[in-house]
Amino acid sequence: MVITEPEFLDWKSNEMTKEFFKGLRKERERIKENVINSSYDNEEKAKGMAHALSLLLSMDYNEFKEMLSND
Repeated sequence: MVITEPEFLDWKSNEMTKEFFKGLRKERERIKENVINSSYDNEEKAKGMAHALSLLLSMDYNEFKEMLSND
């Protein structure tokens, strides 16, 4: 499937997408707080999850396109 940059930008600006990303940001903050409070048995896993969420939240079109081309 080919997704153009205008399609990607349209998706990123969609209200439902914005709410989805808002939820991801909240989850990342929850994980970070729990790491600070030493609430995890496997802190490295939690840090990895927070990092993965950060990557998703900051992904631009070129990164998205590169991710798809790795299939």
